[in-house]
Amino acid sequence: MKKLNIPLMNLADAYADYRGALMEELNAQIDECRFIGGTAVARFEAAWAAYCGLPWAAGCSNGTDALVLALEALGIGAGDEVFLPANSFIATAEAVCRVSAKPVFCDVEEATGLMDAAYFAEAVKKSGKPGAVIPVHLYGQMADIEAIVQIAAENGLKVIEDAAQAHGARRNGLGPGQISDAATFSFYPGKNLGAWGDAGAVVSRHEELLCKIKMIRDHGREKGGKYLHLILGHNHRMDAIQATVLCHKLLYLDAWAEKRRGLAQMYGEVLADIEGIARPITAAGSEPVWYVYTITAERRDELAAYLKDRGIATGIYYPLPLHRQPAFRDRGAMPFLPVTEDLAGKILSLPFWPEMTQDMVRAVGMAMREFYG
Repeated sequence: MKKLNIPLMNLADAYADYRGALMEELNAQIDECRFIGGTAVARFEAAWAAYCGLPWAAGCSNGTDALVLALEALGIGAGDEVFLPANSFIATAEAVCRVSAKPVFCDVEEATGLMDAAYFAEAVKKSGKPGAVIPVHLYGQMADIEAIVQIAAENGLKVIEDAAQAHGARRNGLGPGQISDAATFSFYPGKNLGAWGDAGAVVSRHEELLCKIKMIRDHGREKGGKYLHLILGHNHRMDAIQATVLCHKLLYLDAWAEKRRGLAQMYGEVLADIEGIARPITAAGSEPVWYVYTITAERRDELAAYLKDRGIATGIYYPLPLHRQPAFRDRGAMPFLPVTEDLAGKILSLPFWPEMTQDMVRAVGMAMREFYG
């Protein structure tokens, strides 16, 4: 069999859509010589808030800092317990620790890999000092945000949605941030809306909260106050180059999402009836944006090695759950989370990006059929 060349993701394929016009905008930005904040960031904040169906957005340095800013602005700090799924990137829990709060790891749904609202409800009952919950919208699909918000409201918790993988996703018609306290986004280059470097944002319904976030991100200054610092803050600002890139690429985000949906549908067809794998399940009322296409597979590691030998790249998001990470060994007991731990040995993300061809999808499907016989 001829060796293929199918990467997990290919960012360069999209350049043809936008590169020429974007370079003109970047040249104008360079001529302006305003590289931190300014009109470029304000323009992107307005555009991103409108896209999310919300009145307020604050750009910042990256997705991790977006979580830190939201937690700090909501008053979450030392001793507060913050509930989050263990099936996530470390940034979710890392941000909690950076404000001196305590991460409480929750199990996930077997069908979706998303935070289990029922598990969360039981965990809150055992909490000594509940402060907040951070549901993670994983792989482009939103967690059951309505149930989580209701449980949080009944127990006095703040709700911050980690929407780093869910740009434009909906569940029962609701997008990130529309019924919670805030939602945070990462614009890491590989995301559905990716910068040409690091960048992030917080969106919210609450003007006062966003004003505080903007103050914290800029050394505790109010807008226009150069040497007057009302509170202690950080340097978590978005730079104007990234804002310009994001504002331009936002014009293409819906079209790219449609391509992703088409590819996900095709994957579903070419992988149908292969014994040994399970295709991703879309929850009722969910409108995912397919950040990655993640299956569960028996003999996962053998399958990944087989595909690699044939020139097909794969990824695992995430092979070691957060509650088993060495970084958290000295931060309390490691709970037994059976669904999370089972998924960690089975999840496998297949090659996936908007410009991926149908022939590539068929080739991946054919190789997987060969592996499982």
